[in-house]
Amino acid sequence: MSIAAESKTHFKDFVSELPYDIITTVLLNLSSEQLLECLHVSTVWNLRLLNNPILWRDVELTDADARLVKTLECLAPFIKKLTICDNVDQEATFRLLSKSNFDNLKSLALKLEMPEASVYDDYIYPALSNVGSCLEEVSFNYLDYVKLPFTRILDYCPNLERMKYNGFTTSIGSGAVSNNTSSKVTHAFIHIDTQVDPGELKRFLQRTPKLQQLHISYCMYEILDVIFECCPDLPYLNYNMAAMQQGNEVRMEFADFQVGEERGMRVLDVVESASGIPMNIAQFTQTSEVLEEFGFVDCWGIDRLPDFASTILRRFHWDASIGPTSLSSIVSQCPLIQDVMLTHVNAECLFILIRQLAQLRKLHLTGAEDVEEHDMQRFLMYCKSSNSLVLNTLVLDRCRSVTDATIGYLADLPTLREITLKDNDNVTEAGMNMFVEKLQYSNVSHIQLGTMDAVTDVTLARLGAAHLETVSLLALDHVTFHGLCELVDHAPSLRQLHVFDCGDIENSALSAFNGIKVCTTKPLS
Repeated sequence: MSIAAESKTHFKDFVSELPYDIITTVLLNLSSEQLLECLHVSTVWNLRLLNNPILWRDVELTDADARLVKTLECLAPFIKKLTICDNVDQEATFRLLSKSNFDNLKSLALKLEMPEASVYDDYIYPALSNVGSCLEEVSFNYLDYVKLPFTRILDYCPNLERMKYNGFTTSIGSGAVSNNTSSKVTHAFIHIDTQVDPGELKRFLQRTPKLQQLHISYCMYEILDVIFECCPDLPYLNYNMAAMQQGNEVRMEFADFQVGEERGMRVLDVVESASGIPMNIAQFTQTSEVLEEFGFVDCWGIDRLPDFASTILRRFHWDASIGPTSLSSIVSQCPLIQDVMLTHVNAECLFILIRQLAQLRKLHLTGAEDVEEHDMQRFLMYCKSSNSLVLNTLVLDRCRSVTDATIGYLADLPTLREITLKDNDNVTEAGMNMFVEKLQYSNVSHIQLGTMDAVTDVTLARLGAAHLETVSLLALDHVTFHGLCELVDHAPSLRQLHVFDCGDIENSALSAFNGIKVCTTKPLS
């Protein structure tokens, strides 16, 4: 028998022979373009894939040509989420989007890099005119918000609930005049590279009375006056003076947040301020009695704390100098605080927190240059012996007091469930391995390790003996894929592994780990 004949005899068409659910699982690992190519393999493949709507719920076109886009036409009714990237055949793609039946489309993302002016008139407007009434979520990346203003999006998308807009503008003007119809939008993320126009934002906010979360960045402080005026009952505001950047990408995640019955802003985060506390923010904190979460992060030039009228504050993040007297005043006024992030603190501040906040569950220390090694040791020993301690999450970032002599005490805290250690350069490999060995006798189930030379493959192998459910590894130069295999093989409780920028580890290699969720993007701090 010839080789060709033998090959033909043993050929199996797995798509036609394997069960539906197995085929679906296999094919879901392919990209959208690869799936579209599969439609052209044979008649059998074409029929089985076309009759499997699960494969077409989430379609991302990264470099599809006109031929593949045309193939997508008969699949339009199945698509619920569509992402269009810059390298696709834009004419064919937007023609499809403007003329085909996308009645089930709920989410549209446009990842276009500074498109020319004609793209808006010829492609984007007709497409939104066709599918806008179906959409509940849009995500627009680097579009000109004068060419496509926020309010015009509301005109096209009357049922919109979530809007993410990462834009820019090089032109002057306010775009087309829109109507005043109220929108259903509850979540909005707005990042404009060259400042948000207050007038356009005001028109947008006036049309979104149901807004529950607003993330806004690259703004002047006058924007806050617009927000406070238009949205006096907005529950959640994240105001970022500069860009909320992660590498070269703007972070566009919405926080988990439950809306209660009380009216008024309950979450206020301010990021990157260089001129002290703005007057409008100071006035707000002095009058708001329902504020539950307050953050002032990446700020400098701050010489005093704001006054708080709220006695129900539960999260307090302060990235500026704070002394024992000021901190004691805050915790006395707000005894319900559960989550604290501080940078410039001393040992006295640590003991104020642990002794006066009976409900403290999360403590995040960054820098803490005034905390000495013996101070950290004394603090951790006190936490170990305290019968009232409820602290379950501890983050130590760039703390010189974390050394071989103190790190072992972390594993002794009986209430601790989550530990994050980042940029703690005074810990050696021996100290790290000793700490990891002690973890197997602790209650810690989640650990994050980042930018520490002390973490090696030996560390990962010993982590497997701990009862960990989640392990996050960030920017670790001395770990390899072999170390990850040792961790996974010896950690029966492991459910999630987060690996970001570690040595020469390729993301594609991580697909070998079955039974656990593997993430390759940088986790939120």
